[in-house]
Amino acid sequence: MGEPIVEWLNQQQGNMVELLRDLVNIDSNSFDKAGVDRVGTRLTAFFDNHEIPHETIPLEEYGDAIRAVVSGGDGNQPILLCGHRDTVFP
Repeated sequence: MGEPIVEWLNQQQGNMVELLRDLVNIDSNSFDKAGVDRVGTRLTAFFDNHEIPHETIPLEEYGDAIRAVVSGGDGNQPILLCGHRDTVFP
């Protein structure tokens, strides 16, 4: 990775920490659909603020699924990021 991306990441560190802090402070254990959906609401607000197209796929028993697509740069190499929004308690 070149210098510009490192500089950009350094500039964004405060925003990244703030988003992470918001996410981890939402109670969202695996079987708490409402909590997992609250995490989803925070993420979709982030997507809206950054004009990232997204869709919410409703699920009845567990937290709704979210799909977001970010257009790539000139590298033309697609990547897939996947994660979960529940908190695992011991």
